[in-house]
Amino acid sequence: MPERNGIDLAEEIKKKSPEALLIFVSGREEFVFESFRVHPFSFVRKMFLESDLCKVVREIKEVIREREKYRRIIITDETGYEFVTDVNKVLYLEAKDKYVQVFTENGERLIRSSLKEQQKKLEQINFRRCHKSFLVNMRKVYAVRCDRVILVNRKELPLGRGKATELKRELSRYLLE
Repeated sequence: MPERNGIDLAEEIKKKSPEALLIFVSGREEFVFESFRVHPFSFVRKMFLESDLCKVVREIKEVIREREKYRRIIITDETGYEFVTDVNKVLYLEAKDKYVQVFTENGERLIRSSLKEQQKKLEQINFRRCHKSFLVNMRKVYAVRCDRVILVNRKELPLGRGKATELKRELSRYLLE
């Protein structure tokens, strides 16, 4: 790239798409350490292009497969009804008697289930209990105050007594992943 520095371009790409998997291809191995600045997925040496690139493509396929597992979630109720959605669109779940209301960016769904049952399934993908009646998607938390959780859409959820410290710790852990 004679007109442009690859590292600068990579920084721009990362700003627009933080999850982008960057691969640097260069004949100059001294750029490996400089590339660490933008956290590339890999660095391929031109002299080993075929062998290195094949290996990197296999690794990227595996990373993408793994990511896809956690993009779609299936929320199942007691009757076997399945509600399939993108995990990044779910804001929170709220317990309502013998039902759970699932709030998404596109609307809401009512399913017959307990919040405890949904928590067991969703905890592993960063959903946390913020109140006895609410399960929040940590991807959608904007801030945690002493008595409420503020979502990225500015919706406020109640925060159970004594849950603020725990939820702030969980939010920090999630953001550092």
